[in-house]
Amino acid sequence: MATTVADGSGVRALLADGRVVLIRPLGPGDVDDVQALQERLGERDRYLRFFSGATTGLRAVANRIAALPDAVHAALGVYLDARLVGVASYEVLTDPTVAEVAFAVAATVQAHGAGTLLLEHLVSLARQRGVRRFVAEVLAENVPMLRVLHDSGLPMRIAGSGPLRHIELTLEEGESYLDALGERERVADTASLAGVLRPRSVAVVGASRSEASVGQAVLRNLLDGYSGELFAVNPHASEILGVPCVPSVAALEATPELAVLCLPAAAVPEVVEQCGQRGVRAVTVISAGLTGTDLGKRVLAAVHRYGMRLVGPNCVGVVNTEPSVQLNATFTGAAAPVGAVGVVTQSGGVGLALLEQLHQLGLGVSTLVSTGDKYDVSGNDLLLWWQNDCSSRPG
Repeated sequence: MATTVADGSGVRALLADGRVVLIRPLGPGDVDDVQALQERLGERDRYLRFFSGATTGLRAVANRIAALPDAVHAALGVYLDARLVGVASYEVLTDPTVAEVAFAVAATVQAHGAGTLLLEHLVSLARQRGVRRFVAEVLAENVPMLRVLHDSGLPMRIAGSGPLRHIELTLEEGESYLDALGERERVADTASLAGVLRPRSVAVVGASRSEASVGQAVLRNLLDGYSGELFAVNPHASEILGVPCVPSVAALEATPELAVLCLPAAAVPEVVEQCGQRGVRAVTVISAGLTGTDLGKRVLAAVHRYGMRLVGPNCVGVVNTEPSVQLNATFTGAAAPVGAVGVVTQSGGVGLALLEQLHQLGLGVSTLVSTGDKYDVSGNDLLLWWQNDCSSRPG
């Protein structure tokens, strides 16, 4: 998943563990963020990046990295939960086709592909500007950075002995590079959907005491077999169907991985924002009436800002019949038959009709996702999930 953000300021991308990050160009307004990142680096990481563990001179370095982009300089930052966690920059040398490249990545995301993502996007940007080779001086003991460069799939030459290695990367987007890029995207996309299809905890926001309500139907279906922890949010009830209620997402005793929103459209943007602030990984928005309005734009902005996956809005919900999960986060009246068929449909009505037809044929489903107005999660995401996840792959 690499999608352009609505305001054109960057792209959303996935870390290897499925968390969503924002990658965007850096400029003079980001100097403080760059300096703060450098100061947060541990002494060892600063040594590997700057060949010194000292913090003196970091402001000058931040000013150079976040300088106004031009023909000889560019810098990208990767943001997680609206916080800068990595930077990559290049400076064109005497030969305009060659640029020196440098990276600084927070320890919390070093093993999750942040450096690789920065390299991929910097390569694309540099190629557009006529750069054909990256060079770098890397300490021989900086094994993580050497591995990032090697595993990129780009042709690589290493020279030098002693403490330093001179690296040259040829920016040829050949078969090996594209294969490596495709594999990283598949792995990350599958991991990002775990919060949707294999959540360890679910909150139903808008659970209701009314038996005819969508919120109660979703909660009832989840109670019928779901193996994870279940929460309910309703400011006007203390419990529903035996599940204790709290008045808001912020009041939950623990952070759910998935929040299912069954709310009036006007209330949805604020609750999605609360979910992001709380650290919820994914939201399924059953509610309709958002698309084509400012409400929908606010929902998208919140999802992008906090790096969540979103199913919907205006959808039936999601199902995973795996015995270890048994997730039915829909408002349908009947449970989906267990089987090996994966189903993704934009129309909830079509999905329900298909389930009935499969049942008549003696077939069941492994997973079902109703994408609705498809703000984020799409059929392509589900194809990658089924391709990569053996236990949920259609048979």
